[in-house]
Amino acid sequence: MGIGMSFRVAPGVRIRASSRGLRTSVGPRAARIHVGGGRTTVSSGAGPITVWTGLGGSARHRGGRTSTPARGRNTSLAAYQRQSAAAQRAEQITEVQRIEDALRTLHREEFAPAQPPTLAPPTPPNLDTLIAARTTEALRGVSFFARSRRREAKAWAQQAGRADADALWQQACAEHAGHQHQADEYWRALTTNDPDTVHDAMEAAFEDNQWPAACVGNGNEDGVAYASVAVLFGTADLVPERKPALTPSGKPTLHKRTKTERNELYAAALGSTVLATVKEGLAVAPGLDEVRVVVVRKDPQASADRYLEVIYAARFPRAWTAALQWATLNPAETLLRAPDAQLTRRGAARNIVGLDLSNEPGISELLELMRAQL
Repeated sequence: MGIGMSFRVAPGVRIRASSRGLRTSVGPRAARIHVGGGRTTVSSGAGPITVWTGLGGSARHRGGRTSTPARGRNTSLAAYQRQSAAAQRAEQITEVQRIEDALRTLHREEFAPAQPPTLAPPTPPNLDTLIAARTTEALRGVSFFARSRRREAKAWAQQAGRADADALWQQACAEHAGHQHQADEYWRALTTNDPDTVHDAMEAAFEDNQWPAACVGNGNEDGVAYASVAVLFGTADLVPERKPALTPSGKPTLHKRTKTERNELYAAALGSTVLATVKEGLAVAPGLDEVRVVVVRKDPQASADRYLEVIYAARFPRAWTAALQWATLNPAETLLRAPDAQLTRRGAARNIVGLDLSNEPGISELLELMRAQL
């Protein structure tokens, strides 16, 4: 005969000590869970139910106790976990691919070239509305039974309404001509490379760019109309550390990029950004012969003197740029082929490093100005 004792340690929690060991009961009397000293059971109005924690066997009834197999539940849980992990992995792969595509393909965006502004013609005034207003005015205070006066009033309203319409139409045409003249003057200033007009047009175009860009100067040098553009770019951290790949069995997965692979994608992203900026600048300023680009890298983790550094500079003549095969070009290689291109890569991993500006006083001055502002 087994002996034992039990005592309550908290409301609804009771511990029993016996020759078979310690058992803990949790919950109210009608639905209490018993753990320890044998199988786990649940008290209920139908008698104690044993909860089987092992695998195998079918549900059995033995001495008022019903056992429940766990194989089905464990299998379902494992399958759910596998499906959840696979869905999460697929989402990660898709997101990495989306970022990679976006980094490589900015230059493929099309920018509509600026066109001479032609304003829509003015809308003629509504004659019926004007005559109705004059009729209401003329008949005010005229008796309904004064037929002769009412006919005279209506005839006057017809003439007055037409006169109002003619006056409004002349005013609308004059205003339209004035606005069209202003638009024509803007177009003339834009196509003749007025500095302020070109600057404002490019600033408006660059306002929504993914990477900030600004027109920092424009003019005419040896007969070449140019605009200088500064692009603020990020570090290689913008490139995902992992890349889409396939397992030996052909399933999609992610592999860690090597430093070289990461730098190659970073160079492609730099090239795509520069080319997109050049394409947009030439589209909105049709009088320019070339866009001169300086790329400044911003590295929040670097020291104060390296927080900003120039990593690329080149000229992009309109004719040279127009001949590019935009759908198939390699953006990183195109950067190097641009006239007067400057880009320095070092080490086995081909890191892009800051340019030596000792012989570039103009770029050095621009960099110092940006450091003061940022």
